[in-house]
Amino acid sequence: MMEILKGKKEIWTYNYQAGTQYELYRVPLKKSKYKGLKFRDVTMILYHKKGIFLIALEVLIANQLKVFVNPSEYIFENCDHFGYVIYNQ
Repeated sequence: MMEILKGKKEIWTYNYQAGTQYELYRVPLKKSKYKGLKFRDVTMILYHKKGIFLIALEVLIANQLKVFVNPSEYIFENCDHFGYVIYNQ
């Protein structure tokens, strides 16, 4: 039984250490670059061109900031947005 627990601890430790290499950032996404594209398409563009993972979107709606996690069908409108991205240095 101790061998099983020891193995799980090693896996957990490895996964934790690997995860510490990633950082979360809030970045501006300019309307001129992404207008008319879906969130999922912008996610793929950022991943392939810059190696970052777009996971959420911050949008100003009726003078309130709203944060949406993975709004895959969201279409970027004629306004600036902020994205939350994960980046591995």
